[in-house]
Order: sequence, then C-alpha cells, then structure tokens
Amino acid sequence: MTQATGPEEADRLRLSIPASSAGLTAAQPRLRAFLDARGLPGGIADRAELLVEEAVMNVAMHGAEDAATAQVDLLAEAGPDRCILVFEDAGRAFDPTAGELKERPLSLADAEPGGLGLVLMRRMTRELAYERLPEGRNRLRMVLL
Repeated sequence: MTQATGPEEADRLRLSIPASSAGLTAAQPRLRAFLDARGLPGGIADRAELLVEEAVMNVAMHGAEDAATAQVDLLAEAGPDRCILVFEDAGRAFDPTAGELKERPLSLADAEPGGLGLVLMRRMTRELAYERLPEGRNRLRMVLL
C-alpha cells in the first residue's frame, strides 16, 4: 500500500510522499487536517493543497529518474495567516522560478491542456525559491499568505 509517512509537530508536518497519484491521495487528508487544525483561512489551505499536488505530480511526470521509487519530502509549516511548503526530491534539476511562462490563450478554442503548473506556482505564492542542493537534491520553497 502506498503511504505518506512522517511526524507531525506543533506547527510543522513532515511527510515523505511517493511521487505518484496514489502517494498524493494518501498525503492529502493528512495535509488538509494539519492545515485546518492551524486555523488557516480556506483560501490559503486550498492553494496549499493544489500546490502540493502540482509539485508532487511534476516530480512524478517530469523530474524522477525512476518514477516507481521517486519520493518527495514535504515540510509544511502553518500559522494562523501563512503557510510555508518546502519540497525536496532527488529528481532532475529544474528551477520553476526561471524560464518563460506559457502565454495565455486568446480563447477557449486556442487553449491546450497542460503547461500551467508554473503559472500556478508563481501566481499563488508570495515567495517561490528554488535551489539545487550539493547532494544533488532539489529544494523548492513556497510561502502562501
């Protein structure tokens, strides 16, 4: 069975999430319960859930060398008016803070599926920072207010 595991502290939740839809499904209820228990406004908690989904699935679909064993380590910190999400993974280097965003289509008929994850990450966060760690891991930090 795929599980998201990790300890919960007073204002922090640590999860090791298999980079898969099953891993995400296991992690989401724990994340939501943690965010709701900290009294975050619904808008922040909703955005945090969406961004966790985007980050985990990006590792699964684009970053993992071996999707079957890929993991995303998540540290979530929450207070009454903010949420900080820190993701680490051992996948390919990719900086979501760099590069051009997909242009907005002029009409629904011109729209193509996909490619909006970077737009979500950049527009839904107050801060977005990426670093490639010396041990070859990616660290992505998001601050939501």
